[in-house]
Amino acid sequence: MERNDVLLTNQQENLENQMNEALNCPPKETVARTTRGFRMVLVGALILLAGCFSTMVIPYSSSLYSVLLYGPTSIGACMVMFGLYCVLE
Repeated sequence: MERNDVLLTNQQENLENQMNEALNCPPKETVARTTRGFRMVLVGALILLAGCFSTMVIPYSSSLYSVLLYGPTSIGACMVMFGLYCVLE
């Protein structure tokens, strides 16, 4: 009976240690991927903002209007979506 109690106590301690490690210290790969994801979201949002402002400044009749409207918008949106994928994976 005493041996079973010791084994049960050891198993409980091991389980508690594993839970603490899982909750407190995520793997380094997860932290790196999340950090990269947040950076991608930030850069993508800045590109979207720059594309929005440049579209407002350039007159509609300019030949650059379409390039500035669709180029940064597409690139920024893709970067934001990929960044969110990295963060939420």
